[in-house]
Amino acid sequence: MQRPSRRACGRVLLLFLLSLGLAACSGDEPSKGKRKPKGSSDDSGEEDASSGEALGDLQTEVEELIAKVEKAGAKKTHKDELEAIQEQLAAAVTAIEDGENAKASKKLKLVQKRAKAIAAEQAAALDSIKKLEPLKKSAEDARKKAEAAKAAQNAPGLWKEAQEAYQKGVEALKAPSAASAEVARSSLGLAKDIFTTAAEQAAQNAKLLVQVEEEKTVMLSMKEKAKARGAEEKAIETWNLAGSTEREAANEVEAGNLMQAKELYKMATGRYIDALGQVQSAADQEKLIEELKKSAATEELARKAEEERLKRQKEQEEAEAKEEEGEKAKGGSPTVAPPPPGGAGPVASLPEGMEAQNYPQELDAEDEAFLREHYKKLTPSGQIEYDHGTGFVSIDYTEGKHVQKDVQIVTLPRKEHLIFKPPDQPTRGGGALSPEDQKKMAPFSFEGNTVGLIVFPVPFRYYVRVEWYTQIRTMDNNADFNVHVMFDPKKRAGYMTNWVKIGTSTKGAVPMRGTPPKFLKPANEWFDKQKAIPMLVEYRMPDPEKTEGGPLGSGLLTNVYFNDDSETELDTRLTTKFPSKTYQRGLVGFGWSRAKAAVMDLRLTGILDKEAAVEILRAKLKKPKAKPTGEKKPAKPKETKEKAEKPEGEGGGEAPAPVPTAAGGPNGAGGGAKKKEGAGGGLDF
Repeated sequence: MQRPSRRACGRVLLLFLLSLGLAACSGDEPSKGKRKPKGSSDDSGEEDASSGEALGDLQTEVEELIAKVEKAGAKKTHKDELEAIQEQLAAAVTAIEDGENAKASKKLKLVQKRAKAIAAEQAAALDSIKKLEPLKKSAEDARKKAEAAKAAQNAPGLWKEAQEAYQKGVEALKAPSAASAEVARSSLGLAKDIFTTAAEQAAQNAKLLVQVEEEKTVMLSMKEKAKARGAEEKAIETWNLAGSTEREAANEVEAGNLMQAKELYKMATGRYIDALGQVQSAADQEKLIEELKKSAATEELARKAEEERLKRQKEQEEAEAKEEEGEKAKGGSPTVAPPPPGGAGPVASLPEGMEAQNYPQELDAEDEAFLREHYKKLTPSGQIEYDHGTGFVSIDYTEGKHVQKDVQIVTLPRKEHLIFKPPDQPTRGGGALSPEDQKKMAPFSFEGNTVGLIVFPVPFRYYVRVEWYTQIRTMDNNADFNVHVMFDPKKRAGYMTNWVKIGTSTKGAVPMRGTPPKFLKPANEWFDKQKAIPMLVEYRMPDPEKTEGGPLGSGLLTNVYFNDDSETELDTRLTTKFPSKTYQRGLVGFGWSRAKAAVMDLRLTGILDKEAAVEILRAKLKKPKAKPTGEKKPAKPKETKEKAEKPEGEGGGEAPAPVPTAAGGPNGAGGGAKKKEGAGGGLDF
């Protein structure tokens, strides 16, 4: 066989060497330390960890993403998560510095994943917040209307409440989170409703403010006249009393209680007139009155003079009527027994120590008969029971359908803020009610939600007792739950409780001295929400510990949380007391704010304000009193003349006695009757 030539062998060797070189270049046996292309990886997913350049790019990307979410507000909404991310990032940087590229890569990717999740959540929240722009615009429009109506000056309480809700909503819009979006939605909606109510209230108060200024002008004019005549020194007691009333009126103006201020300025005017009269001699009185009548500030004095004349006329007519009755009795005429007391059944009696004769409410025969016939119409539900002999009334509001018929709205931005049927789930936090609590829950009276103020239509005087159970659904640390008694809703004046605090509607309820620290915290932190809590509010005259001043010499407002004698006082049960006799007549009401609370088994008892009840019923039924007869027995001379002219047998005989009427103006409806001082100034229904 022929051997290959030396040249052929060289060619084969060259081809073999070339093949080895190409294999090395093709990557079949990659050399150690050779950098792989950016973004490549092996089956473990960690091959790029060996690349310092790739780690640097990933670190930069992660840091930029973190900076982006922080700038978008994540420091406020995701504080804890960001702190954890920053710790992981710092650990990744340390790993890079230590040459642990694989470990650094894992941590950077974990940080990147968490940061992207925050960014996605922020984007969703921002979308939700963007959708709230129309609601914000509506709230701003309502705010502008309230500003135009000068709500800050004419309805300061509502304005402040609306402003707080509006600011809370605007602040919530700045934080991109689902929770903040929900807070913004709720707060802006509430602000819109309250701004609207504030604008309406301000418009009403603007008119009242004009009337207040008119009354103040009259008062100042009379004050100057009294001062010029020396009343400041010669009638010092009445002068000081008038000055005190004037200052009280100014305080009510500042507090926004304009109706109360108007009445107080009227009262101050009357007292300056009294002071003026005290420094004049009897001979100067008539001349003084004539002088004052020429002034624009003397209408009140003329009215009082006319009232006194009508009062004397009425007293004289009544005396003559009694005299005639006495003459008839002497002649053997039968006397008519008085009609039986009103009332459709037995009602609770006055508390121990209170006697009906100590609380007289004088009505004339016409008004007494009218009240006896129509008292049921005070409540459209017909739930009222009344004892004519004692004046005691009771109203059973254990069923929501009766409350719904009777309740009168003072403030309620939305009708759904007041319901009269129990919800499907009466308990909070889950779990079934015990049989005892189920029994207590059954008589559901009403439920208030978010904000509202309601009153009931029966007027009380001298004594009222409110008993019920409270079931809290939800509330926050700023929640209020108020009970008002002896309350005038137009003047916003009367007594008020707020949880366990107690005071007046004009000054506000405050904690009493000695209240345990537990009850000084927001009610949200101590009020038992797991069951219905028995409650009691009572106002009575006199204060049981100050009876020496007589039945009307003192008064006591009592507020009881957990009205259960088996509970420990100052532990679970708490009683607070407020001595006062400022407000002696008025309605019962409930108010709530920033809370959802149910009232159950509600019952009202007390002494009926007969005078106010008659006024309410006459206005409601459109049945005014019979007009006054005018001058003393004007028909007698005319009758005598007619009798002389008529033939015998054509209507001869004596004329009937004039019908007695209540003191009141010429309209006979009590419009000009003088209000008794020391009884709360009367009611302005």
